[in-house]
Amino acid sequence: MAQETVSDGSLVARRRIALLVDDESFVEDGRASAVADGIVTGSALIDGRPVVVVASAPRTGPWSAQAIDKIERGAASAVRRGVPVCWLLDGAADPDPAGVANGPGIDRIAQQAVALSQRAPQLCCVFGTLVGDRALLPGLTDVVILVDGAAVLSLGSVDAAEAVDGEHVSLVELGGARMHCTVSGSGDLLAADDADAIELARLYLSYVPARRGEQPPAYLGEEPVRPLTADTVPAGASRPFDIHDLIAGIADADSFFELQPLLAPGLVTGFARLDGRSVGIVANNSAAGGGVLGADCAQKAAGFVRRCAAHSIPVLHLVDLPGPTAGVAAARGGVLRRGTDLLAVVTAAPVPHVCVIVRTGYAAGLLAMCGPRSETEARLALPTAVVDGRTAQEAAVGLLVDAVVPLPELRAELLRRLAHAAKR
Repeated sequence: MAQETVSDGSLVARRRIALLVDDESFVEDGRASAVADGIVTGSALIDGRPVVVVASAPRTGPWSAQAIDKIERGAASAVRRGVPVCWLLDGAADPDPAGVANGPGIDRIAQQAVALSQRAPQLCCVFGTLVGDRALLPGLTDVVILVDGAAVLSLGSVDAAEAVDGEHVSLVELGGARMHCTVSGSGDLLAADDADAIELARLYLSYVPARRGEQPPAYLGEEPVRPLTADTVPAGASRPFDIHDLIAGIADADSFFELQPLLAPGLVTGFARLDGRSVGIVANNSAAGGGVLGADCAQKAAGFVRRCAAHSIPVLHLVDLPGPTAGVAAARGGVLRRGTDLLAVVTAAPVPHVCVIVRTGYAAGLLAMCGPRSETEARLALPTAVVDGRTAQEAAVGLLVDAVVPLPELRAELLRRLAHAAKR
């Protein structure tokens, strides 16, 4: 049997799998080879739904040909069955100095991961150091969960960075978990430890369907933690407020599961439940940078809407844009390109879109956040909102919005609109 612990106290492959899957549901493939190749694969259930698990133990050096074959077979099994894959990847704290010596075969694993992306969800938890080709694998999945202070993703080693750029950096600076979750966007969630990462993985799967084309699981609906009142949203557009307060009054109690919370905080993305059913939320957050839709926020929004489209999850857009993004820095930062990408993604996403203009929505920013008027299931406005310079009532008369909804009635109206969309 593989070792139970490693020197840093983290859980090894089988113990991580035991935390992830339903009790006694894991059926391992090729168990006899696990000690030699450091790879544990097999089938299991999570909340009663079938998954394939691929886990690696912390090892130095490249994966062997046997390990590559074993991983490829596990991924191919998921492709054939159309079930999710949970990748639990680890690597040695002191990787191969060359940083790229992974050996042949990573391309075959990548091919299976790409094929599966068309059929079922995938998630990846990273517990250690992945350097070289292996660092590409998490990015082929739907969500990447990195353990703070332990996970590292880097295409090259510190020696390679110094040789190319003359940089004297640590491996953590080059590809540490916190950097990827706050700057690069290669990480979606930062976990405190192994157990936290695995809990986040289970939670993520509870919002998405088991297979493409199916509906996400439904749960018993709950009332929000606190009701919406006229005071939930400040009337003055110049007064910042935390959009999480509005989300808490819309979503079922404690159901909001935020993704990429440390990246581009001017835009909030995540899954929630409304009356027990999954919905994606994309929201401007004026409490961070005024909620301006910059290039980083637009890119974050586009990636999340793609994820919702892949999982057949409707999207709720909460718009609170103070005005157009302008200036040399914004232009050079690619706001035009990223904003256009967001518009294209929202327009093409074949799921219901419901847009709520919270306080202000202007021109290109409003178009990028909500998509063309004809592609939106419903476009609503709060009574004090300003839409392209018009009051909410004027916007309703001019057909810029479908309805003006008082805050205390917003959740009920959203439930009605989403229920209507689900029947189409």
